[in-house]
Amino acid sequence: VLLGRQLSTLFSLLLIFAVWLLARSGGLSPPYAGLAALLLAACDANATIRHYCLPAAGYVFCCYLALLGALRLGHGSPSFGNLVVLALGSAGAVAFKFDVLPLAWGGLYLLHLAFVRRALPWWFVPVGMALVAAFVSVSWYGWSWENIQSTFKSLSQLNREGVPIENHYHDNLIVYPAGVLAGIGLPVFGLALFGLKHLWGSGSSPGPLNSVVGVGGSAAGAKKVKRPGWTAKHWTLIYLTGWLLSEFLVRWSVDTAFIRRVNVFMPAVC
Repeated sequence: VLLGRQLSTLFSLLLIFAVWLLARSGGLSPPYAGLAALLLAACDANATIRHYCLPAAGYVFCCYLALLGALRLGHGSPSFGNLVVLALGSAGAVAFKFDVLPLAWGGLYLLHLAFVRRALPWWFVPVGMALVAAFVSVSWYGWSWENIQSTFKSLSQLNREGVPIENHYHDNLIVYPAGVLAGIGLPVFGLALFGLKHLWGSGSSPGPLNSVVGVGGSAAGAKKVKRPGWTAKHWTLIYLTGWLLSEFLVRWSVDTAFIRRVNVFMPAVC
């Protein structure tokens, strides 16, 4: 138990460092990236989770490790090392908590980078899949398929029958937003929403074209100027928002026991 709690503390500290790296990869200067890491260090949920001998801390760290690899791949660093980071984080989420959502969203983002934006070599996709399979196989080494199936079924039953009297479809809509607000604070949460709105709006425009009327208002002198469309930043925000929303939908469908589960949203807010 003590070793498990020490590992939880280690993963919580690594998560703080991952937030700093994410902020730097997203374009923030070191002081602002440090502020993001400091917010997570002071976050109640992340501080509480390190006391438990449970896989929750390692699982959340792996989720954001996958996000870090994807962010770097999509923003000018298409290196094999970042592909390994994405694969390792995705495999860790599967190994720790049977969560395939970081893998699914990371895989879709990788396909987008390779075949839509042409920002990566095509072979990154099969190599990434092979790396995930290898990492998961190593982490599950020594477990039979029957043991893995039994563990998954037991956890699924516990998640849906652990709290005997509750209405999770109603309660979780209140509990999770309240948990995020309580864990990070209303001012920080408000600033996060403002920052998200600014990130989405900067560099975009209401329409693809804009008419510029010439001198004297003559239509003949008018010309059309292209507005910038969706950028790599917008696709990254869609990837992040889609992943977080799908994580919430899963938690919405299970019992209302949010203390450990809410921490997956805190690094994104920070």
